[in-house]
Amino acid sequence: MTYLLDSNVFIQAHRRYYAFDIVPGFWAFLQNYSTNNTIYSIETVKDELKKGGKEEDYLVKWMNHFQFQKLTEEVFSILSRSIIPFIGEDIRNNIRTNIPPNYEIEFEKFTQRDNADQFLIAYAQSYQCTIVTHEVSNPKDKNSKNQMSGKNYFKIPHLCSKLNKKYGWDLKCIDTFELLRQLKCQLILDETKAP
Repeated sequence: MTYLLDSNVFIQAHRRYYAFDIVPGFWAFLQNYSTNNTIYSIETVKDELKKGGKEEDYLVKWMNHFQFQKLTEEVFSILSRSIIPFIGEDIRNNIRTNIPPNYEIEFEKFTQRDNADQFLIAYAQSYQCTIVTHEVSNPKDKNSKNQMSGKNYFKIPHLCSKLNKKYGWDLKCIDTFELLRQLKCQLILDETKAP
């Protein structure tokens, strides 16, 4: 099985619970599994990370040691033939049933060339990867008219679920902690450095 990482996996780990100076083993784990192509990401994620980081940011420097795959013609084909038309049609159908106008704004954001989410989904479908993301679908998060918000609709897990139903695909999403469990990674304290 191969795992495809969303940008929020890198960002949240770096800025919060797996900072380089606290848990360097997490980053070594990613790097090791990246070299055998078990864990990797795509270039649009790398671009998002560079855009959001500062040049002196350790994450930006570390990215040079991680695998970021180029987007292939197959990815663009799945994106243009299946994903974007389906989402556009689904939104148009739902707008007729009084879905809030922010869906159109969120759709524009989702389909922008620098938004990695659409490419992650297409790449995962093209190469049978499991997407690792911290995004969470919450279909119960609705307004007073029982309408799902546009931002929630465009969460990777929600879109994968809808695409699985429409096309019979098998897109999977997990978070970082499930990734660690599936690959049986243990971040163990080096007792030789204990006081």
